[in-house]
Amino acid sequence: MDGVLFSTQEANDKAYKSALEEHQVTVPDNFYKRLYGNKFEKVIKEDYPAINKELITSIKTSKHRHYANRLHEIKENKALLDFIRFSRKQVLIGLATSAAKNNAQMILKHFHAEDLFHSIIYFEDVKNPKPSPECFQLCAQRLGVDIRDCLIWEDSQEGIEAAQSAGARFIPTIF
Repeated sequence: MDGVLFSTQEANDKAYKSALEEHQVTVPDNFYKRLYGNKFEKVIKEDYPAINKELITSIKTSKHRHYANRLHEIKENKALLDFIRFSRKQVLIGLATSAAKNNAQMILKHFHAEDLFHSIIYFEDVKNPKPSPECFQLCAQRLGVDIRDCLIWEDSQEGIEAAQSAGARFIPTIF
């Protein structure tokens, strides 16, 4: 979803930055890059092993609020979304995203895309994030199709590795 259907990185990074500043937590420059495909809790604990659960929860709540106020900064891949709108009547369309469910649902709703997919797999639905093929396998399973019959649009190296490991065909996508 992020990087394929929507360009969210800048808005996401700004929301995290605002939330962290609000809580007076400083992070290294590479912090935001390390977040992609990982849980916030995991990345923040790498920098602050003793951080408590309450502070993590408070930061995440603030981040969600800041992110909601930045939805207008997100750009959509209109061509691909139009293709999905047209194709969904003829083929089953699934979405397997590394995005957190609350963020993904907020973006899909903002862009009136919440009903485009016959199945959606969120970050929380899998134990192993990309490059594990688990998200694609689960999506295919929920759609009732063989993964080898799936075509996956993917922008990240981890996602491409996951698609290959799953046995699916894929299209590297730059947006």
